[in-house]
Amino acid sequence: MARNQQLINALCRQIYHIGMAELYYYPALPLLQFIGCQHIVATSAMPLESIYYKYLGFLNAVANRNIPVIGSGVTHKNEVKSREKEFIKINKIYNKISNQMGFNQVIDLQNIITNVVKFIFVNNQPFMDFEFIENLFQEQQSPFSHKIIHIGGIAIPQNNEELNDAEHAIFNYANQNSLSVILVSFGTIVSGQSMTNDEVTNIAASFGTFTQYLFIWKIEDNEIFNNYGNIFSFGWVNQRAILEHHLTVLFISHCGINSVLEAVKYGKPLLCIPFMADQFYNSKALATRRAALVYKKENGDFDDLPEKINIALKNDGRIKRLQNKMNEVNPLHTFYQKMSELLN
Repeated sequence: MARNQQLINALCRQIYHIGMAELYYYPALPLLQFIGCQHIVATSAMPLESIYYKYLGFLNAVANRNIPVIGSGVTHKNEVKSREKEFIKINKIYNKISNQMGFNQVIDLQNIITNVVKFIFVNNQPFMDFEFIENLFQEQQSPFSHKIIHIGGIAIPQNNEELNDAEHAIFNYANQNSLSVILVSFGTIVSGQSMTNDEVTNIAASFGTFTQYLFIWKIEDNEIFNNYGNIFSFGWVNQRAILEHHLTVLFISHCGINSVLEAVKYGKPLLCIPFMADQFYNSKALATRRAALVYKKENGDFDDLPEKINIALKNDGRIKRLQNKMNEVNPLHTFYQKMSELLN
């Protein structure tokens, strides 16, 4: 896109008061500067990556605290080195285009993030992050701390969600038979096809031992489930509506950030089984606050899963405290307020 001079010229002829880009697609940030946006803001769909901690002046402190790297098994410093190589390539591309088009702008991603970007809206809340990270921002330990605006939960509707007919039937049955409901979902990317048949079989066998609970599992249908009367599988579920229901007592989740935010919003205990990306970070952050239990699926046999479920079912005190904090914040108002500052 940046190499399309006709498009760039067309964009430059317009007047933009605010330009917004997701940090995951960081090459868009120089483009916004390129076309003359008066104000640039960034968003992060997950907790901040290592490179941004460096630019904010927090990297050494974070690296020394055994805090996981987002989406990677390497160290923070190695992750930064890898990302900086990518940033250098992007800088070279934009600077070459700038010279060719006669703009003579010097494009530097680090400078854009630290000095040009007005705000970075992060899809998380400090009280759900590692306590050390929360304190870093609260104590304003960097001249750039004010840029970080937490809006986790902004996508959760204020109005109640509705169960579909099948879900209604399950909850009615649970209510009539004094049963509770456990929601199981590993997100939109991880599916039954991402797990071996043995893994699905072993998990189902674990669920089958909990006769006082009904399991709503977001997973492709599998004939294995025919052996269990308490497992109901669906390719899609009304996750928020199920979590909001008073009969739901546990959420077994991959712990992607949106699922974590919803669990906290509705005060449901979490048993985290992370697979990828930010899930390990989110899981560990909540576990350090004793608001979630993390299950490591290292061998895939899930033999001790029933034990972990029993422990997680008793762990609702800490999640209720986080729920109270979540109900005290208004991320949508915060977002409007900060954007209004740029418009005035």
